[in-house]
Amino acid sequence: AMHHPRPTPGAFMVHGRLAAGTCLADQAPTTRGYTGSGQKKQLLTQARHPTHARRMTNLDPRSMIAMAGFMSAIMAVVLLFMRRHYPPSIRGVGAWAVAPLLWLVSTVLFSARGVIPSWLSLVLANQLLVLGALIYYMGTRHFMGHRFDWRFWGWIMAGSTMVFVVLTYWFPSYTLRVGFFTVLMGCIYVAQLRFMLRQGDRSFPVRLV
Repeated sequence: AMHHPRPTPGAFMVHGRLAAGTCLADQAPTTRGYTGSGQKKQLLTQARHPTHARRMTNLDPRSMIAMAGFMSAIMAVVLLFMRRHYPPSIRGVGAWAVAPLLWLVSTVLFSARGVIPSWLSLVLANQLLVLGALIYYMGTRHFMGHRFDWRFWGWIMAGSTMVFVVLTYWFPSYTLRVGFFTVLMGCIYVAQLRFMLRQGDRSFPVRLV
């Protein structure tokens, strides 16, 4: 009869070492379909770094909100310095500086959701974003020498506040809340775009801005 060598304890540890990601470079994979050194390198990389791909794509929403708030703060500081060095006859720069500050406060409220009440982290945070867009539009009109109709947009702000309250407390829906916010901000930006196209000339730089 042929003598079969008795399995050593190390043979039973190969699978465990592969699963734990501690495979050595000299251990050729025995997976089905292995054909060349390219697949060997790929398998060894996955074994040594099992969470590499997942770690690269794991984006933290709070970190992204914080980054957006930081960029808004930088923009506000730059515009405030511009306002100090511009003559008083140039209007609208102050409003352009206030708008990013409102967006910064909004991002702070959004990032504190779960710690502060919903009327702060949802209703007020969304309305500060809308108000910042309106003040930015107001600065554009003042820069061009035109008035801003606060009566009309004030009613828009009051109505949107009620809608956010309803979609937060009485009929909570993340999808409807995001959809309503997108439509509202789109209307504000379209109004500003329409105003700029009507006041500026027809050159390409003006249309691009």
